Amino acid sequence: MQKVPILATPGVANIVGQGKIPYPVRGEEIEAIRIAAGSGRRIEPCAYLKIGRRVRIEQGSLRGLEGILLRIKGQERLIVGIELLQRAVAVEVSSDWIIPCDSQIPNTIASRIDYGD
Repeated sequence: MQKVPILATPGVANIVGQGKIPYPVRGEEIEAIRIAAGSGRRIEPCAYLKIGRRVRIEQGSLRGLEGILLRIKGQERLIVGIELLQRAVAVEVSSDWIIPCDSQIPNTIASRIDYGD
């Protein structure tokens, strides 16, 4: 693989991989980050989380996105990320937009993870 032409492409910051071996990033993960970034909602970097509840947004500009739901300082946030990179962003969501992806997960504010006040 010739890295120089790829790294010279506008918008490319680096190549994902380990050593000299590049790894593909799933298109759905990249698209989810693009949608979150273009939603007009507040977005911020956050640690990639493997715990929490997986939910789907059913309303608003984020409709159709899936991610992990957290509550940070009293505000619900949807965490969408790229597993391979262990990087994610948190985007504010309204609790009435959210449904669980797994029918066994209750859809109540009390059942969601709460970080901070």
